[in-house]
Order: sequence, then structure tokens, then C-alpha cells
Amino acid sequence: LAEASRSASHADECAATAEDSTTAARRRSLRQTSKLTHAVHSHHSEKEGGILQAGRKLVEGNKFEGAIGFVIILNIIFIYLQLEYSGYEAGVSIGVEAPGSLPDLDSVVSGISNFFTGIFVVELVLKLIFMRCAFWYEDGSVQSFNIFDAVVVLLTLCDMWILSSMRTGLNMSVLRPLRFLRVLRILRVLRTFEVFAKLRILVATVTASFFALFWSMVLLSIVMLLYALVMCQAVTGSLADISLEADTRSWLYRYYGTPSRSVWTVFELTFSGGWPGYARMLVESVSPLYSIPFVLYISGVVFAM
Repeated sequence: LAEASRSASHADECAATAEDSTTAARRRSLRQTSKLTHAVHSHHSEKEGGILQAGRKLVEGNKFEGAIGFVIILNIIFIYLQLEYSGYEAGVSIGVEAPGSLPDLDSVVSGISNFFTGIFVVELVLKLIFMRCAFWYEDGSVQSFNIFDAVVVLLTLCDMWILSSMRTGLNMSVLRPLRFLRVLRILRVLRTFEVFAKLRILVATVTASFFALFWSMVLLSIVMLLYALVMCQAVTGSLADISLEADTRSWLYRYYGTPSRSVWTVFELTFSGGWPGYARMLVESVSPLYSIPFVLYISGVVFAM
């Protein structure tokens, strides 16, 4: 019995040892599989990261930006020719241009427009893929040029490929001014080419002085408003003066009869350089004393400010 008991105990120990060996081998296999899976994922991540880094280097490189800048210049030239053709068609429709002077180029113009739009769409998609969030925001600052490009491309797509099919029965004239945004894309060229480096410095200087310019315009606007109100108040009595000729009173009302008319007149005489045309009638036909406020305003505001 003792011999049988020892044999059974030995068999149990052997079975336990075999089970432990199997468990250990299984654990080693799982660890190796986990390491292999992690290595594969790491390899794919490194490969994907390398592709994104290479793609971003491409879309932010000088060659890519230079090529897009050249396309932008060609697009501006095309917009000029397109507007020239559109103006000719408008002239024919109102009878000031002879029909047949230019061939029918509607299909050609549409095809070239789609070509340029396609290029800018591809550029936008590539930058969104490779730059991702950095396209919109990077290094603590908003990427304004990129946002502007995206807005222009989306508006162009909306105008050419969506609204074009909805124009029947709709007044689209309110949307046409949005097309001028395409012309502003030329500003990207100033940022791209080194030949415009000094011009960029000048633009940066003007931008830095914008707030000073803004407050200068506020001050000038206040002075112009005060002078306009003074002139409107001064000519009020002359409008009812029957001793003045009807043409003179009509002229006074046209230029100074109301505050809004007077403000517009002062704006014109301040910035147009044609101030004698707004003063001579007052001085010669109403009263020579009107020369005093004009001398003070022209000397102190138009000349000095």
C-alpha cells in the first residue's frame, strides 16, 4: 500500500509539473504574440507617420508653394480675361457692342474655370490630409491664410457646381460680389516668392500701424461730422432767404440742406481735392464770410491732418 501511495503521489507530481510546463509555454507564446503584434502596429504607425511627415514636407515646401503661386497668377490672368469677355457680352446685350466681334467662348471659359477650381480643391485636400489640425491652428496662432484659402475654395465650389444648377428663377446678383475673394488669393503669391520679400516688409509695416490708422480715421471722422453739422446749421437760414436765386438755394439744399447731405459733401471735399467746387457758390453768392470756415478747415484738416 505504501508503495502504491508513493507511486500515485509521484504520478500527481509529474502531472502537475507537466501542467505547469504547458501553462508556462502558453504564456511565453502569448507574450511573443503580443510583442509581434505590438511590433507590427509600431511598424505601421511609424510608416504612417513617415508618410504624413513626408507629405507635410511636400505641401509646405517651396516647390509646391511656388507651383501653386504660379497657378494663382495664371488664374488671375484668366479672371481678367473672363471679366473682359463677360463685359463684352453685357455690352452686346445693351446694344453698345457689335455682336459677333468675339466668338462664343462660354464652354471654354467654363472648362478653364473648372480646371483651376480642380487644382485648388486638390491642393486643399492634400493639405488637410497631411497637415490635419495644423492646417487650421499651429504654434499658438490661427493659420489665417489657410482658412482664407479654404473659404475661397468652398465658395467657388458652391458658386460653380451647386448654385449654377439653382439659378433658374433666382436672383443671384447678391452672391456675385463674393467672387472678388478669388482675386484676393493673389496675396498668397506675395508670401510665397522671395522676390516680394521687401513688399512683405512694407505690408507688415502697414499692418502693424493699422490701429494707429484706425484711431486717426476716428478722429478725422469726428472733425468731419462737426464741420458738416456747422455748415448744415449755417445754410439753414439761407434756404428760406427769398432774396437768393432759386438755383442758389437749390444748390445749397443739394450739398448742405440736411445733415446726411452735408456729411457726404464734407467727405467729398476732404478726400477728393475738389473742395473749391463746394465753397465758391457759398462765398460768391451767399456771403464772403463763408470763406473763413473753409480756410480754417482746408488748412487745418485737409492739409495739416
